[in-house]
Amino acid sequence: MRGLRDPREPATFAILVLAGFVVARFLAVALHEVVGHGLTTLALGGSFYGVYISPGSGFAYVLVPRGAPVAGSAAIALAGIAVEVAVGVLLLALYRRTRTFVGALFLLLVLEVLLVYPFVYLAIGAFGGTGGDSAQAASVLGAPHLVAGFLVVGLLWAIAFAYRISRAVVHLTGPASPPRRQLLYLALFWFTPLAIATVPALSLASSVSESLLRYFLSFLVIGGGVFAAASYVASRIGPAGRVRDSRPQGRATPMAVAFALVLPAWFVPFGPTDGTAHGLLLGEPPLEAEPQWATPLAVNVKAVLATDGNVSLEFRFKGVREPRSPLEARVVSSYEERAYFAYWSESAVLLASTITNVTSWSVASMGIESGGTAWIADRTVPRPRLVVLDVSRAEERARLLSESPPSFLTLLLRDPFQADPEATCRGCFLDEVNVTWPADAYVPLVIAERGGYAERLFGYDPGTGMSFVRFRNRSAEHPPSVYDLRLERLAPP
Repeated sequence: MRGLRDPREPATFAILVLAGFVVARFLAVALHEVVGHGLTTLALGGSFYGVYISPGSGFAYVLVPRGAPVAGSAAIALAGIAVEVAVGVLLLALYRRTRTFVGALFLLLVLEVLLVYPFVYLAIGAFGGTGGDSAQAASVLGAPHLVAGFLVVGLLWAIAFAYRISRAVVHLTGPASPPRRQLLYLALFWFTPLAIATVPALSLASSVSESLLRYFLSFLVIGGGVFAAASYVASRIGPAGRVRDSRPQGRATPMAVAFALVLPAWFVPFGPTDGTAHGLLLGEPPLEAEPQWATPLAVNVKAVLATDGNVSLEFRFKGVREPRSPLEARVVSSYEERAYFAYWSESAVLLASTITNVTSWSVASMGIESGGTAWIADRTVPRPRLVVLDVSRAEERARLLSESPPSFLTLLLRDPFQADPEATCRGCFLDEVNVTWPADAYVPLVIAERGGYAERLFGYDPGTGMSFVRFRNRSAEHPPSVYDLRLERLAPP
């Protein structure tokens, strides 16, 4: 870098800002995800099993222990911002000790990403739909009033630190310069990183959702306004005495070396974007984390009617979330041969009490059905989680089937997601409802669905002697709310 021109010249200054920001931002994201979210989760007894880091974005795969207090979950959500700010405040005290122009510029970039960006994120991320840490904390605590508090605190502190850093930039680049020149350097310092932190990250994202677009537009508008206002005020007031910074130019080699090291550290272990992230799995994903990767769900329910009139329910579940990156694919595939059955059995019992008018169900068996499939929309998925339930109280069996007259049976199955979608799962539905009965014991009289329509498949299995009807739904547009089956008994129980 011997041929490097004066770093106080605009073109060279912009190059240094670009390189220094990439390094500073990469370190800040690592601090946010690893030390903030990751280590805080471990300290509270949870699991930290994966991470992705880049100068544009990052995320940590963590599992909060079941039953953990909501305050702990909120602390994990806000820990990334808190750690960044704490380290930034400590480094702010070191600024006056920097001896060179290049060193001071790099430290100001570090302070930018540790003190200004986190507070802007605190403010913007408080809005619902952005997926921000502050919105998550407010949701976990059940305190929507915190949204306004996060917004006000975030904006005020972002403006305060942006003004403090802007004054330092003016002092560093030439306090006696004309206002236009001061604003030029301030624009290069703030808006070159702003563009790098938002526009490429948005264009390289694996999918541009409405929430992601809303977040980036908010960051451009609010963040840009914060930087512009602080820069303008700082350029008009300027540092006291308008004395030119006396630091020597310094060498850009350390910054260039750091930039050269960050690029392979970013591209090789993590991947260029979150959509191509192979990231780092720090260990096998915890079994208890499977529910995080199992939505939306394929839910199939099968009612098996026995000759004696008893009914058992078979639930087939399978997480069908499409991996958005190679890293997610590795996590999802880790659950093909194992399952968190405490979750699946609890889900089956809860659904059974809503699907039928019987509330007492017990788990008869559960396992991964290696040769079976579950139906989801217009395709089948292999290796579902199979949970078989029996009525646990004999007195409730009579409530499951209605007999009127005695030789006629009526079985009603309700879709639990259609009854109250806001309280259960918006957009969810039973993908398949399957009812089977002994062909030599019952004859179907009425097979119907209400509140919607589904495809029907009729059949007979000679191996088991069971007849069946399957209701299959391809989308959430018009799934039935009730499935009605009426049979005539051919033989006494």
